[in-house]
Amino acid sequence: MADNLERVHILSGDICALIEGAHSPDSTERLPLMLNIRAYCDESYNHRIYTVSGYMATGEEWTRLQTAWANALEDEQVPFAKNSSFRVFHSADFEGGYGVFSTLTREARDKIQRRFAEIINETKLYGFASAIVMEHYNEVVNRIKAARKSFWSPYFLAFQHGIEMAALAIEHLPHHEAIDFIFDRNEQLGGKEGGRAHQLYNSMLRSTTLPFIYRLGNIVFADKARMLPLQAADYLAYENFRFLNEVKYGNKLERWQWQMIKGSVDGRLFDKAELEKFLELVEW
Repeated sequence: MADNLERVHILSGDICALIEGAHSPDSTERLPLMLNIRAYCDESYNHRIYTVSGYMATGEEWTRLQTAWANALEDEQVPFAKNSSFRVFHSADFEGGYGVFSTLTREARDKIQRRFAEIINETKLYGFASAIVMEHYNEVVNRIKAARKSFWSPYFLAFQHGIEMAALAIEHLPHHEAIDFIFDRNEQLGGKEGGRAHQLYNSMLRSTTLPFIYRLGNIVFADKARMLPLQAADYLAYENFRFLNEVKYGNKLERWQWQMIKGSVDGRLFDKAELEKFLELVEW
């Protein structure tokens, strides 16, 4: 994951070739083509690290992932979500063997995690992660509150810059291509946070200075048990969090899960220096 705020200007790996190929002069489908680009996003955090991460792909690729993911959930007999008729993969509880996953052995959980990582790698995805070092954030939180008013919490900073990363990643595409964003509906954030996230997104749409607003489509907050691509986003958010918390700001080795999926991920990290750069922009 990059340690700076350099903007991403191209899509990573195969998804770049897929999208550019679809819009190439030699393409037989010059409609204009609508790729139905969607980004699924989730967050993971503790008192040290806060990250919002997501995967972006075309509608066709998401259909492929959903089919493979649903088959894996059924084949591996992944437990149903609590009080639900839907099988669900939730990284934090799954990793620890908590709740509905307490009946699964460590070996079984590793096998299932590996299968989901393989599905992610077999799909043409662009991964992005916007993370904040909370120690450094708390040092300047009063300045952030003054500058961002009701949108001062770390969730909103990572939320907004994750959206920016996704939008800038497709800036080379025709102007009619936009991204629909689907975020996990997290009970810990509550309805108030979800409502304010909508407000922040709408304020971005009304901006007269952001250069990418024509890339912003619809936004919804959904249940990961019903929306399978959110389970892939959850996997990424959790592993990105573990990497930052335990490897970059700890003394542990990279987890094999992160090693499997990190190749398709671009990121930005708000540490002390980058938070100062950010504040220089919003305080003037």
